[in-house]
Amino acid sequence: MTSNTFTLTSTGRLARHLRHRHRLENLSAGRNAWEPLKVLHLNAWLEERWASSWPESLPAPGLLSLATWRHLAIGIPPPKPLIADVALHKLLDENYGVMIRHRLDPAAGDASTPLVAWRQEISAAFKRSLAERGYFHPSELPLRIARALTTDGGDLPGEVRLLGFESPAPAEVKLFEALRKCTTLIVEADRKRKPERLDALRLPTPEQEVLYLLERLVEDAQALPLHRIGVVATGLDEYAPLLEQGLRDITGTVPPADSFFFNLTLGKPLLDFPLVKAGLLPLRFAAEGEKRELFLALLLSPFYGHWRGVRHEIARADRTWRETSAESGLSDLLSITKKSHPDLHEKITRGGTSRLLAFCRRPFSETRTIGAWVASLESLWSALSFPVLSGEQDQIAWRHLNDILSDLKAHLPGVRMDGSEFLSWLRHLLRDTLSREGASEEAGIQFLGLIESRGLDFDRLYVLGMTDRGLPQPVRPLPFLDGRERMAVLGGTPESQYIFAEKAYSHLVSLAPRVTLLRPEQKDSEILLPSPFWPRQDEVRSVNIWSEPGRAWMRAGWLKSAFEGCRIHDTPSGDPLAGHRPIPGPHLHGVEPEAKAPGGLPADQPLLPAGLSAADVQAALSCPFRYFTEILLGIKPLEEVSPAVTPLERGKRLHRVLHSFTGKIREKKLDFGADRKKLFAILSTCVDEALEDVRGKPEWDIERRLWLGEESGGEEKPPGILSAWLEAEMEHLSEGWKILGEELRFHKLKGKDWSFEVRGRMDRVDVHDSRGIIVWDYKTGNPPGTKEVLEQFRKAQLPLYLLALREGKPSPAAHSAADRGLSAGYIRLKSAGKIRMVPLGAKGFSWKECLDRWERTIAALGDLLKKNDFPARPYPVSEPGVESDCLSCAFVTLCEKGVTGEWRAREEDEDEG
Repeated sequence: MTSNTFTLTSTGRLARHLRHRHRLENLSAGRNAWEPLKVLHLNAWLEERWASSWPESLPAPGLLSLATWRHLAIGIPPPKPLIADVALHKLLDENYGVMIRHRLDPAAGDASTPLVAWRQEISAAFKRSLAERGYFHPSELPLRIARALTTDGGDLPGEVRLLGFESPAPAEVKLFEALRKCTTLIVEADRKRKPERLDALRLPTPEQEVLYLLERLVEDAQALPLHRIGVVATGLDEYAPLLEQGLRDITGTVPPADSFFFNLTLGKPLLDFPLVKAGLLPLRFAAEGEKRELFLALLLSPFYGHWRGVRHEIARADRTWRETSAESGLSDLLSITKKSHPDLHEKITRGGTSRLLAFCRRPFSETRTIGAWVASLESLWSALSFPVLSGEQDQIAWRHLNDILSDLKAHLPGVRMDGSEFLSWLRHLLRDTLSREGASEEAGIQFLGLIESRGLDFDRLYVLGMTDRGLPQPVRPLPFLDGRERMAVLGGTPESQYIFAEKAYSHLVSLAPRVTLLRPEQKDSEILLPSPFWPRQDEVRSVNIWSEPGRAWMRAGWLKSAFEGCRIHDTPSGDPLAGHRPIPGPHLHGVEPEAKAPGGLPADQPLLPAGLSAADVQAALSCPFRYFTEILLGIKPLEEVSPAVTPLERGKRLHRVLHSFTGKIREKKLDFGADRKKLFAILSTCVDEALEDVRGKPEWDIERRLWLGEESGGEEKPPGILSAWLEAEMEHLSEGWKILGEELRFHKLKGKDWSFEVRGRMDRVDVHDSRGIIVWDYKTGNPPGTKEVLEQFRKAQLPLYLLALREGKPSPAAHSAADRGLSAGYIRLKSAGKIRMVPLGAKGFSWKECLDRWERTIAALGDLLKKNDFPARPYPVSEPGVESDCLSCAFVTLCEKGVTGEWRAREEDEDEG
């Protein structure tokens, strides 16, 4: 290459690669200094040449083009049902650029559809509007410079060399023709090199593709310089998240200074930076209805220094909001906190929070100028001490964010829009702004897209995603072009995409002497077909990092931790294969009595307390591990907020109503044989008292109607849950039953050989002169089955209550009545049509034998727990049954059943059976 040769490349990556190679060649020749290689990316050369020609007009900045489309769309609205938002403006701009590059006039042609006619009209106005202000669309640069070269030639080097232009657009072809008339133009022919070895491997999924690839990269890295290994993904944006996470896992340690293990060229959208997401929180909070989770995210974000030092305390407010089903509304959230936790309210509302309140009080739908929105946002950031920067990534994100806001103020200062549109514009700009880490050409393994790979060369190349959707790519989305125009656009038709893919494949296999093609067989359970360029001879591969981690994946910290956590037996010391053995099967029956208990406490220091509640006994009976985590460790699942009333909250308030109602009946010396209207009036009063603190909330107003029935409107109204219950109670008590008491508490219940005492509270106890006593438990959902209580010994609540009655715990009167007979049952309050008062056991059933068996079952449970044995085994001392509780357990991801997937496997076996 002579000193008078100038090289133009299709990509910036190729230009950098050539400069780097030129440097290495001179260093290897022993030179200390040399003339820089004259090489530029085509777009950079076009901009540089136009700027140096003292032009009267300039390429329009992207933001100015979008603002122009927006302004024009107000007077020239799109056909229905299209909405003139920033996404439509962006699509218009992209289609306009495509047509210019393919020498199609966006303002001309046949108006074959209303959409095409609209494009023609608004495109003509767009071109005029830019020209009046001294601008033109950047896609016109090649044609404008081609015209300038045709007119006066200009100052050009003696030789211009083109690299990487396998499929130039017509505008570029026109430019190259003009260059050929002015200087010597050399077009590098496509390389015809074929790989020495071409492998084609099929894997089950894209995730498996990446797992296999990373294993191979670790092996290749032992023999090749990292920068001589290339990976091309046909859809790099889809593979990038999998690749980046996997690479972070297997690289483990930080590379030496000024070096890199890999170079992923895709770049990261600014919108994905944590600092930027945090900066948008105030706007999102106002735009999305002041949601609780967004307010909490704002309070807890480390990027806001205003709440520094008190975030851990403030986080407690979320439980209060969840328990009161408060899901939105800043005023409601703050008033709830002020009422329940004044100290937290003071910490939340201190200082600059008043600026947030003022920001939210101003209607978000109000139309303001871009400059006013930016000023308001910056003022709020300042009041809340945003941002708190913690590293280089934050500094980069903050610099880019400030640049975007400055561009908005510079190009659209007087444009008026509401808050939602301002937020959508910000998101669009942030999503389209990519941040790339600077790296040299020796920056580790190179990960590239199809276009970026042009002209490069490697010693080893992998190609991901060789499916019929990856190569060829789907047809380009060009909704504003008609059929004739699409045929003139590269990639506008399936035939055109195939021709491009054929050239791309020929180029790919020429990049290295050894090439491996990879493709997934399915994605999201959908079968994927191979690319038409897929070789006939291929192989099937699969990767299981759990059973055979291999050398590459044992570098991942999370996998090593999981491997060690699942290993019950110690690995023999000095075993060189310790890290490569399959993970041993779990101990299905929990920790052996001789082993250490969870938390490392020895068995001679029992964790079991002296007294348990009835609910604690049921938790331990259903699963000792759940008892250990939820009761002993105090780990509670965080309930999700729901706009509907939660079953737990409904049950609590219904219990309160029923307790209050029966108490008032007794105080007034009434019985269920009294006037029904009088009883219903008392019931309504009890409901109003129980719902006093939630009065006016729509969900609770609906609940009240469900409980009491619809208000009378002249027609017969359907009964409510409680009115139907009242009818059932009147029938029950007419048989001679009397209510002995409600909410009866008992303490220090201890059966034979029990390791703990039990305390509890019975919902209600009724007594009968000849039939003895019955204990009732209210259920607003489906009650346990009879077999679970009487035969399988899985539900301990009612049996514990009967054992307490048998011992005379609540009252002597109950004990004497128990001599005439004991029974128990559930009062089902699920809906008005499903009110049931269901005693357990058939006529003549012996509760004595059942309770004796329960007494022995609880003793066996105590023997297990007092040894600090808390196995993840549902109902370890009950009769065998289906372990369905695992399916809904909040702690399944913490226990060995969840970690090993045993419960999932059993579920699948049952489904197949």
